[in-house]
Amino acid sequence: QPYQENQMKLSGARRKRFIANVKTSKAKQFIEVYVGPKRAIIFCGSIEQADELGGDLAIHSKVSKKIQNERIKAFQDKKVDRIYTNRMLREGMNLEDIEVAVVIQLDNKNLAFVQMAGRAMRSHFPELFIFNAPNTQDDKYLENSLVGIPREFVRSISDYGKKSESISAENVTN
Repeated sequence: QPYQENQMKLSGARRKRFIANVKTSKAKQFIEVYVGPKRAIIFCGSIEQADELGGDLAIHSKVSKKIQNERIKAFQDKKVDRIYTNRMLREGMNLEDIEVAVVIQLDNKNLAFVQMAGRAMRSHFPELFIFNAPNTQDDKYLENSLVGIPREFVRSISDYGKKSESISAENVTN
């Protein structure tokens, strides 16, 4: 019995890593094609994902406070158009002029989603993209996150044309 439980946990971890790798790959394409030069905050599922996608624009607990502050200042001063984070920057800091928020990994905490969505919803034409791996826990997290949002504001990313049909995400606009 303990052997099977360990194997189930291990296969779950492998599955989670696989999904994270797929999302990272798709997020790279999506950010390049759709986000482009728009001011964006990208909420990643892990520190590793933030580093891989954001490089010198990543902000997380493994980055020194000094570098975090430098990167945030560069974003606030509009020297850079993007910032990548995993759990930081959800709340407690006023980041302005964010046109797009990208959420690569939701969790089961609605408050966290509200905080992430709120980063973009201050814009005149806000956009929020949520990556969703169908037939996983993502479906439940996505459904819970979208409670109360009128469905006319929710579209699959494939609604935006051929160039991004292969990217699985949800879009909420206002």
